[in-house]
Amino acid sequence: PHRFIEGTLIAAKLVEAEKCYIYIRDEYYGLIKLIEKQIKILEGELLIKATQGSNLVIAFDEKGKQHTTKGIAKNMENWQQNGDNVALLIGGADGLSTACKQHASQLWGLSNLTLPHSMARLLAVEQIYRAHSLLTNHPYHRE
Repeated sequence: PHRFIEGTLIAAKLVEAEKCYIYIRDEYYGLIKLIEKQIKILEGELLIKATQGSNLVIAFDEKGKQHTTKGIAKNMENWQQNGDNVALLIGGADGLSTACKQHASQLWGLSNLTLPHSMARLLAVEQIYRAHSLLTNHPYHRE
């Protein structure tokens, strides 16, 4: 017995392929899952290391608290007034590691929908820009 596993692999990235398919024997399937778990842990360690020097770490997670654009703007205003150095964490395709979530000062959600992590990054950046436009009275944000 065998299974097809779809995944974006480093090798696929090297040849600039969006996705690749690997044919794996069942006895190796568990090993692949273990490697994926180890990658998520390593990714988490790297993200935590990247937050050094930040006094406020916000992790985006599907179970995090959702904010309105005005709420994000209010948070940003408070960060500016307090001189906070803020780090925003968005995990890979499998989300953030438990260590990242525990390291975070706050957990924020972007949507009740399941989003690809690349879209989550785009949505987070757009909301930060929109909140900034509110704070600077720029006409970008309309209600």
